[in-house]
Amino acid sequence: KFYASRKSDKLGNLDRIVERYDGRVVELWASLGLKYTLPPTTAVQWLANTLDGRTAVQWPSEGVPANAQEALNHLGFEPHEVSVAAALRSAMQAKDVETAAAISFLHGCPS
Repeated sequence: KFYASRKSDKLGNLDRIVERYDGRVVELWASLGLKYTLPPTTAVQWLANTLDGRTAVQWPSEGVPANAQEALNHLGFEPHEVSVAAALRSAMQAKDVETAAAISFLHGCPS
């Protein structure tokens, strides 16, 4: 979608790009953000839209705090806003900053 909306001449290179950044989706969006001078919020939105809703990108994959990963796994891929609000409230009441950060980064802050 990104290249289709910005640089259609890059569509032929998608396989090479995917291979180059295999397993490093955060680096891919950081590189695209720099190359195309995307505002940070735009790059993060593109990144968030490509991630599984249970992926905690704030930490290296082997270093995700168990409590944060457990909360994300419990919420699933596309949780209802009420579930996100309840999980975020619970993390904040428990003063669990890691879990609150993971939830709010991936699912936003409910209204």
